[in-house]
Amino acid sequence: MKPRRATQGPIKRKRPPKVKLSAEAKSLLKVWRKNAQAAYETDLNEAWDLIDATAVKIAERHSKSLQRVKFALHMGCGKATRSSQNKSNVWNTFLWKESDGGTAG
Repeated sequence: MKPRRATQGPIKRKRPPKVKLSAEAKSLLKVWRKNAQAAYETDLNEAWDLIDATAVKIAERHSKSLQRVKFALHMGCGKATRSSQNKSNVWNTFLWKESDGGTAG
């Protein structure tokens, strides 16, 4: 009979070989990463602007306060989420406050 191993232990994976980049390649990669990050930030800002504009339209059309509309959007108070109650956590509330332009804390 074979002796049984007490523990299996971690699976050892081979690491990919390290590649040394030239100074030119590093600078190109840095520029590429900065451009990608800037594009990402631009897209996020455009999305937030669109959400804010939509919230203003909804508030005006339905005679609700902007804060009430933003709260409804944040908590997901639409038809799709009426069956269950969503509870926001502290981190999400902080991010929501920061996006609103207020100071948290």
